[in-house]
Amino acid sequence: MHALDSSESDTETPLVSFPVRAEGMSPGSFEDIKHVVDIPEWLTRPIFIVGSDPLSSQWLTENHAALVRYGAAGIVVSVEDVSTFKAMRRTNSLPMVPHPAPHLMRLLQANGIHRYPLLLLEHGDVLQDLRGQVPAGQYVGSGR
Repeated sequence: MHALDSSESDTETPLVSFPVRAEGMSPGSFEDIKHVVDIPEWLTRPIFIVGSDPLSSQWLTENHAALVRYGAAGIVVSVEDVSTFKAMRRTNSLPMVPHPAPHLMRLLQANGIHRYPLLLLEHGDVLQDLRGQVPAGQYVGSGR
């Protein structure tokens, strides 16, 4: 059971206040094809970063199988309210939480990344195009 499931409010929960917005980040494509960031030690599994926008929804649908194979967890950095977030969760089986993730957003922005959706791998690669990145049916775990 998720804490968000019991909330009657569309603007706050015990853990998150809505709307959730990541400063300096917006939906769109990267300017460069390959990005690598210096990953903090706490990142032990791939993380995908999305919003509740149409581009993020399409990216989640198109990359769902690859995200599952990666064992990725998600952070929704832009969502207006609890009901929109709950609707996102109902449309796919991927684990995700709403949070502006300010420390992670600053790390990405310091490396020239101001757009999402994206997948951040535990060794530092930042990807938007996941086609061909994971062998079919293979889980990619932590390389640490």
